[in-house]
Amino acid sequence: AIRPGTITVNLTYDGQGASCNILSSVKGTVEYEGSDNPIKFDRSKDEFIEGDYQNVLDIQSGTVSGVETLDGTELNLEAITGETAFKIDVTEEIPSGITPLVFIVTGTDGQEYAVGYEVLCVTKTLMTKEDIQNLKSLSKAENDDSDTYGGWFELGADIDMDYEMLPQITGNTSDPNKGFIGVIDGRGFAIKNVSVEDIAGASLFGTLGTSGQVKDLMVSGLKIPENAESGLFNTVYGTVEGVLVSAEILGSTATNHVSPIADALYGTVKDSVVSIFVKDDIVGQVAFAAVTAYDGAVVSNVLGWQSKGTAVVIST
Repeated sequence: AIRPGTITVNLTYDGQGASCNILSSVKGTVEYEGSDNPIKFDRSKDEFIEGDYQNVLDIQSGTVSGVETLDGTELNLEAITGETAFKIDVTEEIPSGITPLVFIVTGTDGQEYAVGYEVLCVTKTLMTKEDIQNLKSLSKAENDDSDTYGGWFELGADIDMDYEMLPQITGNTSDPNKGFIGVIDGRGFAIKNVSVEDIAGASLFGTLGTSGQVKDLMVSGLKIPENAESGLFNTVYGTVEGVLVSAEILGSTATNHVSPIADALYGTVKDSVVSIFVKDDIVGQVAFAAVTAYDGAVVSNVLGWQSKGTAVVIST
Protein backbone atom coordinates (compact mmCIF):
# COMPACT_ATOMS: atom_id res chain seq x y z
CA ALA A 1 0.00 0.00 0.00
CA ILE A 2 1.08 3.57 -0.71
CA ARG A 3 0.78 5.70 2.39
CA PRO A 4 0.76 9.51 2.69
CA GLY A 5 3.49 11.43 4.46
CA THR A 6 5.53 14.59 4.22
CA ILE A 7 8.90 14.40 2.47
CA THR A 8 11.39 17.14 1.69
CA VAL A 9 12.82 16.65 -1.80
CA ASN A 10 16.01 18.53 -2.68
CA LEU A 11 16.79 19.00 -6.37
CA THR A 12 19.73 20.75 -7.96
CA TYR A 13 20.57 21.97 -11.44
CA ASP A 14 23.49 23.92 -12.82
CA GLY A 15 25.11 24.08 -9.42
CA GLN A 16 22.07 25.57 -7.71
CA GLY A 17 19.56 23.97 -5.40
CA ALA A 18 16.10 24.34 -3.93
CA SER A 19 13.80 22.36 -1.71
CA CYS A 20 10.15 22.23 -0.81
CA ASN A 21 7.92 20.28 1.58
CA ILE A 22 5.36 18.37 -0.45
CA LEU A 23 2.38 16.25 0.48
CA SER A 24 2.62 12.67 -0.77
CA SER A 25 -0.11 11.41 -3.05
CA VAL A 26 -1.19 8.02 -4.33
CA LYS A 27 0.83 6.72 -7.28
CA GLY A 28 -0.98 7.21 -10.58
CA THR A 29 -3.44 9.81 -9.35
CA VAL A 30 -3.85 13.08 -11.23
CA GLU A 31 -4.35 14.98 -7.99
CA TYR A 32 -1.18 16.83 -7.18
CA GLU A 33 -0.01 19.23 -4.50
CA GLY A 34 2.33 21.46 -6.46
CA SER A 35 5.16 23.75 -5.42
CA ASP A 36 4.91 27.52 -5.55
CA ASN A 37 8.55 27.65 -6.60
CA PRO A 38 9.31 24.80 -9.00
CA ILE A 39 12.86 23.76 -9.75
CA LYS A 40 13.96 25.47 -12.95
CA PHE A 41 15.78 23.45 -15.60
CA ASP A 42 17.22 25.00 -18.77
CA ARG A 43 17.09 22.35 -21.48
CA SER A 44 19.47 24.28 -23.75
CA LYS A 45 22.38 23.89 -21.32
CA ASP A 46 21.49 21.55 -18.43
CA GLU A 47 21.59 17.82 -19.11
CA PHE A 48 20.27 16.37 -15.89
CA ILE A 49 18.80 16.99 -12.47
CA GLU A 50 20.52 15.59 -9.40
CA GLY A 51 19.17 15.47 -5.89
CA ASP A 52 18.35 13.59 -2.75
CA TYR A 53 15.51 13.40 -0.28
CA GLN A 54 15.35 13.73 3.45
CA ASN A 55 13.24 10.99 4.99
CA VAL A 56 10.72 11.58 7.70
CA LEU A 57 7.97 9.55 9.38
CA ASP A 58 8.20 5.85 8.44
CA ILE A 59 10.39 6.11 5.33
CA GLN A 60 13.73 6.12 7.15
CA SER A 61 16.46 5.50 4.52
CA GLY A 62 14.53 4.22 1.54
CA THR A 63 15.43 4.46 -2.14
CA VAL A 64 14.01 6.46 -5.05
CA SER A 65 12.88 3.58 -7.25
CA GLY A 66 11.32 5.56 -10.09
CA VAL A 67 10.37 8.96 -11.45
CA GLU A 68 7.49 9.50 -13.85
CA THR A 69 5.24 12.20 -15.20
CA LEU A 70 1.55 12.31 -14.26
CA ASP A 71 0.60 10.46 -17.43
CA GLY A 72 2.74 7.51 -16.29
CA THR A 73 5.74 8.12 -18.55
CA GLU A 74 8.85 6.79 -16.81
CA LEU A 75 11.95 8.96 -16.95
CA ASN A 76 15.53 7.79 -17.17
CA LEU A 77 16.60 7.50 -13.52
CA GLU A 78 19.87 6.57 -11.87
CA ALA A 79 19.50 5.70 -8.19
CA ILE A 80 21.93 4.26 -5.69
CA THR A 81 20.40 1.37 -3.72
CA GLY A 82 20.09 2.15 -0.05
CA GLU A 83 21.04 5.80 -0.50
CA THR A 84 18.95 8.90 -1.03
CA ALA A 85 20.83 10.19 -4.08
CA PHE A 86 19.34 10.11 -7.56
CA LYS A 87 19.94 11.54 -11.00
CA ILE A 88 17.37 12.13 -13.76
CA ASP A 89 18.36 12.54 -17.40
CA VAL A 90 15.86 15.11 -18.62
CA THR A 91 17.54 16.44 -21.74
CA GLU A 92 14.76 15.28 -24.04
CA GLU A 93 12.25 13.57 -21.76
CA ILE A 94 10.64 16.49 -19.93
CA PRO A 95 8.74 18.88 -22.23
CA SER A 96 8.91 22.65 -22.02
CA GLY A 97 6.81 24.27 -19.34
CA ILE A 98 5.92 23.39 -15.76
CA THR A 99 5.72 19.61 -15.45
CA PRO A 100 4.60 17.76 -12.30
CA LEU A 101 6.84 14.77 -11.54
CA VAL A 102 6.07 11.85 -9.27
CA PHE A 103 8.99 10.35 -7.33
CA ILE A 104 8.32 6.76 -6.29
CA VAL A 105 10.16 6.16 -3.02
CA THR A 106 10.43 2.65 -1.61
CA GLY A 107 11.02 2.82 2.13
CA THR A 108 12.79 0.31 4.34
CA ASP A 109 9.37 -0.51 5.73
CA GLY A 110 8.50 -2.00 2.32
CA GLN A 111 5.96 0.73 1.56
CA GLU A 112 5.90 2.84 -1.61
CA TYR A 113 5.43 6.59 -1.39
CA ALA A 114 4.53 8.77 -4.39
CA VAL A 115 5.96 12.24 -3.90
CA GLY A 116 4.93 15.13 -6.16
CA TYR A 117 7.23 17.88 -7.39
CA GLU A 118 7.20 20.41 -10.21
CA VAL A 119 10.01 21.09 -12.65
CA LEU A 120 9.98 24.15 -14.88
CA CYS A 121 11.76 23.04 -18.03
CA VAL A 122 12.92 26.16 -19.87
CA THR A 123 13.49 25.68 -23.59
CA LYS A 124 16.19 28.34 -23.58
CA THR A 125 17.33 31.33 -21.55
CA LEU A 126 17.78 34.21 -23.99
CA MET A 127 21.02 36.09 -23.31
CA THR A 128 22.25 37.57 -26.60
CA LYS A 129 21.17 39.30 -29.79
CA GLU A 130 21.71 36.01 -31.60
CA ASP A 131 19.30 34.25 -29.23
CA ILE A 132 16.54 36.71 -30.19
CA GLN A 133 17.39 36.29 -33.87
CA ASN A 134 17.06 32.51 -33.46
CA LEU A 135 13.83 32.67 -31.45
CA LYS A 136 11.72 31.85 -34.51
CA SER A 137 13.61 28.63 -35.31
CA LEU A 138 13.84 27.65 -31.64
CA SER A 139 10.11 28.03 -31.07
CA LYS A 140 9.26 26.36 -34.38
CA ALA A 141 11.24 23.28 -33.34
CA GLU A 142 8.74 22.78 -30.48
CA ASN A 143 5.80 22.16 -32.86
CA ASP A 144 5.36 20.24 -36.10
CA ASP A 145 2.36 22.25 -37.34
CA SER A 146 3.45 24.87 -39.87
CA ASP A 147 1.58 27.73 -38.12
CA THR A 148 2.33 26.78 -34.50
CA TYR A 149 5.29 27.83 -32.37
CA GLY A 150 5.97 26.94 -28.76
CA GLY A 151 8.44 26.57 -25.92
CA TRP A 152 9.14 28.35 -22.66
CA PHE A 153 11.65 31.16 -23.05
CA GLU A 154 13.14 33.47 -20.45
CA LEU A 155 15.31 36.53 -20.73
CA GLY A 156 18.46 36.32 -18.67
CA ALA A 157 19.77 39.82 -19.44
CA ASP A 158 18.95 43.06 -21.23
CA ILE A 159 19.51 42.47 -24.95
CA ASP A 160 20.41 45.30 -27.35
CA MET A 161 19.35 44.57 -30.94
CA ASP A 162 21.20 47.60 -32.38
CA TYR A 163 18.05 48.77 -34.20
CA GLU A 164 17.98 45.65 -36.34
CA MET A 165 14.76 45.17 -38.30
CA LEU A 166 13.63 41.82 -36.90
CA PRO A 167 11.36 39.52 -38.97
CA GLN A 168 8.38 38.54 -36.86
CA ILE A 169 8.49 35.27 -34.94
CA THR A 170 5.24 33.70 -36.23
CA GLY A 171 2.99 34.17 -39.21
CA ASN A 172 -0.32 36.01 -38.95
CA THR A 173 -3.09 33.48 -38.45
CA SER A 174 -6.80 33.71 -37.70
CA ASP A 175 -6.74 30.37 -35.83
CA PRO A 176 -6.66 31.14 -32.06
CA ASN A 177 -5.03 27.77 -31.34
CA LYS A 178 -2.01 28.57 -33.49
CA GLY A 179 0.67 31.23 -33.60
CA PHE A 180 2.96 31.32 -30.56
CA ILE A 181 1.35 29.12 -27.90
CA GLY A 182 4.24 29.01 -25.41
CA VAL A 183 5.58 31.45 -22.82
CA ILE A 184 8.03 34.33 -23.07
CA ASP A 185 8.96 35.45 -19.56
CA GLY A 186 10.99 38.65 -19.61
CA ARG A 187 11.75 38.42 -15.88
CA GLY A 188 11.96 42.23 -15.89
CA PHE A 189 14.69 42.37 -18.54
CA ALA A 190 14.48 44.39 -21.75
CA ILE A 191 14.79 43.85 -25.48
CA LYS A 192 16.23 47.19 -26.57
CA ASN A 193 16.54 49.12 -29.83
CA VAL A 194 14.65 46.89 -32.24
CA SER A 195 12.58 47.71 -35.32
CA VAL A 196 9.47 46.13 -36.83
CA GLU A 197 9.64 45.33 -40.54
CA ASP A 198 8.30 48.13 -42.72
CA ILE A 199 5.47 46.12 -44.29
CA ALA A 200 1.72 46.03 -43.71
CA GLY A 201 0.67 43.64 -40.93
CA ALA A 202 4.18 43.27 -39.52
CA SER A 203 5.02 43.06 -35.80
CA LEU A 204 7.79 41.60 -33.65
CA PHE A 205 6.02 38.42 -32.54
CA GLY A 206 3.12 37.93 -34.98
CA THR A 207 0.18 36.01 -33.49
CA LEU A 208 -0.11 35.09 -29.80
CA GLY A 209 -2.31 31.98 -29.59
CA THR A 210 -4.93 31.37 -26.88
CA SER A 211 -2.53 29.45 -24.63
CA GLY A 212 0.35 31.83 -25.34
CA GLN A 213 1.67 34.21 -22.71
CA VAL A 214 4.13 37.10 -22.73
CA LYS A 215 4.86 38.54 -19.30
CA ASP A 216 7.19 40.79 -17.32
CA LEU A 217 8.95 42.00 -20.46
CA MET A 218 10.32 45.43 -21.31
CA VAL A 219 10.74 46.50 -24.93
CA SER A 220 12.50 49.87 -25.21
CA GLY A 221 13.55 51.83 -28.26
CA LEU A 222 10.98 50.01 -30.42
CA LYS A 223 10.67 51.59 -33.87
CA ILE A 224 7.34 51.13 -35.69
CA PRO A 225 7.77 52.09 -39.38
CA GLU A 226 5.23 53.90 -41.51
CA ASN A 227 3.54 50.85 -43.02
CA ALA A 228 3.36 48.73 -39.87
CA GLU A 229 0.22 48.76 -37.74
CA SER A 230 1.48 47.27 -34.47
CA GLY A 231 4.61 46.83 -32.40
CA LEU A 232 4.62 43.54 -30.50
CA PHE A 233 1.73 41.54 -32.00
CA ASN A 234 -0.46 41.48 -35.05
CA THR A 235 -3.13 39.49 -33.19
CA VAL A 236 -3.48 38.56 -29.50
CA TYR A 237 -5.68 35.61 -28.49
CA GLY A 238 -3.61 34.85 -25.37
CA THR A 239 -2.37 36.97 -22.47
CA VAL A 240 0.00 39.92 -22.37
CA GLU A 241 0.79 40.86 -18.77
CA GLY A 242 3.26 43.15 -17.08
CA VAL A 243 4.73 44.50 -20.32
CA LEU A 244 6.41 47.90 -20.59
CA VAL A 245 6.84 49.25 -24.12
CA SER A 246 8.66 52.42 -25.16
CA ALA A 247 8.03 52.98 -28.85
CA GLU A 248 8.71 55.50 -31.58
CA ILE A 249 6.05 55.71 -34.29
CA LEU A 250 7.61 56.94 -37.50
CA GLY A 251 4.37 57.65 -39.35
CA SER A 252 1.04 56.26 -40.47
CA THR A 253 -1.10 56.40 -43.56
CA ALA A 254 -4.53 58.03 -43.59
CA THR A 255 -6.32 54.68 -43.21
CA ASN A 256 -4.02 53.06 -40.66
CA HIS A 257 -4.28 53.21 -36.90
CA VAL A 258 -1.34 51.90 -34.89
CA SER A 259 -0.65 50.37 -31.47
CA PRO A 260 2.67 49.44 -29.84
CA ILE A 261 1.10 46.29 -28.35
CA ALA A 262 -1.47 44.76 -30.72
CA ASP A 263 -3.43 45.38 -33.88
CA ALA A 264 -6.29 42.94 -33.16
CA LEU A 265 -7.12 41.91 -29.59
CA TYR A 266 -9.29 38.88 -28.75
CA GLY A 267 -7.45 37.95 -25.54
CA THR A 268 -6.08 39.92 -22.59
CA VAL A 269 -3.74 42.86 -22.11
CA LYS A 270 -3.26 43.85 -18.46
CA ASP A 271 -0.96 45.55 -15.98
CA SER A 272 1.10 47.14 -18.74
CA VAL A 273 2.56 50.57 -19.55
CA VAL A 274 3.12 52.16 -22.96
CA SER A 275 5.20 55.24 -23.77
CA ILE A 276 4.92 56.57 -27.32
CA PHE A 277 7.09 59.13 -29.09
CA VAL A 278 5.54 60.40 -32.31
CA LYS A 279 8.23 61.56 -34.71
CA ASP A 280 5.98 62.83 -37.49
CA ASP A 281 2.43 64.12 -37.63
CA ILE A 282 0.54 60.89 -38.13
CA VAL A 283 -2.90 60.77 -39.70
CA GLY A 284 -4.11 57.53 -38.13
CA GLN A 285 -5.00 57.21 -34.45
CA VAL A 286 -2.61 55.80 -31.85
CA ALA A 287 -3.93 53.21 -29.38
CA PHE A 288 -2.04 52.12 -26.26
CA ALA A 289 -3.43 48.56 -25.94
CA ALA A 290 -4.87 47.61 -29.34
CA VAL A 291 -6.16 49.07 -32.57
CA THR A 292 -9.28 46.88 -32.45
CA ALA A 293 -10.69 44.93 -29.49
CA TYR A 294 -13.22 42.22 -30.35
CA ASP A 295 -15.94 40.59 -28.24
CA GLY A 296 -14.44 38.86 -25.21
CA ALA A 297 -11.25 40.93 -25.18
CA VAL A 298 -10.03 42.17 -21.79
CA VAL A 299 -8.02 45.34 -21.21
CA SER A 300 -7.17 46.00 -17.56
CA ASN A 301 -4.84 48.49 -15.91
CA VAL A 302 -3.08 49.67 -19.07
CA LEU A 303 -1.44 53.08 -18.78
CA GLY A 304 -0.02 55.19 -21.60
CA TRP A 305 1.74 58.42 -22.52
CA GLN A 306 2.17 60.03 -25.93
CA SER A 307 4.48 62.90 -26.89
CA LYS A 308 1.91 64.67 -29.09
CA GLY A 309 -1.40 64.15 -30.82
CA THR A 310 -4.39 62.16 -29.58
CA ALA A 311 -4.10 58.65 -28.17
CA VAL A 312 -6.66 56.22 -26.79
CA VAL A 313 -6.46 52.84 -25.06
CA ILE A 314 -8.34 51.13 -27.92
CA SER A 315 -9.11 52.66 -31.32
CA THR A 316 -12.21 50.58 -32.13
